[in-house]
Order: sequence, then structure tokens, then C-alpha cells
Amino acid sequence: MQVELANGVRYVVLLGTLDGDVLCRVGSYEWAQLSHNDDMVHDCPTLTINKVYGHTYPYQFISVDMSETYLLWERKEVVELTMDEIAKKFGVPVGNLKIRKQ
Repeated sequence: MQVELANGVRYVVLLGTLDGDVLCRVGSYEWAQLSHNDDMVHDCPTLTINKVYGHTYPYQFISVDMSETYLLWERKEVVELTMDEIAKKFGVPVGNLKIRKQ
């Protein structure tokens, strides 16, 4: 499978190599240890895995052609705002805000 990091670079995931689990950059000989948490987050935010791609045929895992891959999983962006930020955005006092989930 291929993964896309937060910095936009795609890597092939290679598990159980002599060097352990590694990421190999697509179209390059660059590689790095796979040292992500269970939720695919890395200590360095630009190296966090944001997308996971599958392939129809095994030989396609090294392809640089994105038309040969399909998206399996994508990290959803979380937006955190304070009440003050929401009030400013809508031009209303904080006291007049009522937040509901649905």
C-alpha cells in the first residue's frame, strides 16, 4: 500500500524488512523508519500519515501514477475554535451564541 504524508509526499509501506518496518518514497530510493503511533500520527507533524491508498494489482504498489490507486482512508481535518473566534466570525457577542451539535 501507499501512504501520503501531511507534507504531500507518497511512500510505499514495507513491513518486516531487515531494517524493520519502513517507508520507501515513491519514485525514489529514499526510505525512513515507520515510527508512527497507532493512529498514524508522527512526532513531526509533516510526517503524519493523512491518506492510505490501495492497489488493484500487486505490482502497482510502486506506481507513481495515482490513477492506479484508490483511496482507502483519509484523515479528516479537525477545526478547533474558541467561543470568541466564533463570535468574531459571525459578528455577535459571545453571550448571544448558542452552540448545538445538530
